[in-house]
Amino acid sequence: MPRKTSYISLDPKTPVGRVSLALHDVWGGNQRRMAEDVGVTQSAISQVVRGDKPPGRRLLELVAADTKVNADFVLRGIGGTAAAVSPEVLGGDWMVPVAASILPGHPLRHQSLLTGARLPVATFYRAESRYLLALQPSDPVVRAEGERVAPGDHLLMETDRELWVNNRMVLVGKLVALRLVGVSGIDFVLARADMDPMTRELAFDCFGVGPPAIPAGLPVRPIQMRKKSTPETLAPAESDSAQPVPSLEPAQAIRSEGGLARPALDDVAAFCILLIRT
Repeated sequence: MPRKTSYISLDPKTPVGRVSLALHDVWGGNQRRMAEDVGVTQSAISQVVRGDKPPGRRLLELVAADTKVNADFVLRGIGGTAAAVSPEVLGGDWMVPVAASILPGHPLRHQSLLTGARLPVATFYRAESRYLLALQPSDPVVRAEGERVAPGDHLLMETDRELWVNNRMVLVGKLVALRLVGVSGIDFVLARADMDPMTRELAFDCFGVGPPAIPAGLPVRPIQMRKKSTPETLAPAESDSAQPVPSLEPAQAIRSEGGLARPALDDVAAFCILLIRT
């Protein structure tokens, strides 16, 4: 059994955090593979992520030079960890299922919400908990200043909740899928996750929904959902012909204030690990 990597920091504002996030997101926590790819020893990577030694300029440049990594992120903390992949360089034999809208959870549990299309992505990124979200012209994120995404782009979404429940810093700086609940029912939106400097809690800038930087983890009052208007279960994956129904996943108390949900960690449905441009 491989040894689990322990991170001293996953803060993208620090060099240590950026190297650690690259190890986590791009190399899946595999120090040996990362060391081989960037041309350093495994002990050099281990010393950085444990906090024993800060990364020097040479290490940062070697990590940034890897084609799987976003160099701007490693060197300056700009953007996401993984490099954007163009269709002409896509390879491998993993055909990823595509969704036109955000899934409530694991793609295998919500097959009726998939489009039926599949696109190839390098087998390095293969995981059954992932799917491609095709951005639509109506998605607010494509009109958001500074996001640099366009209709037709695809986001590789990770739905394995253990990755962020055990360490919320994994979400910082990422595009995330949020479940919002208000007076009109349930909605799933894209948001940019960040750390609120005042509360040190996660904050979400929800594109096209309410005010930005909605803090998570604050005391809020639960509200009751009317069963007829918002069913809490999705048709079984085996019955793909069934009418898609929003799913509450996981089944937690609904958070609301002023008619708009105040998202918390339990409301995260997925986060983006890779942008594929058209």
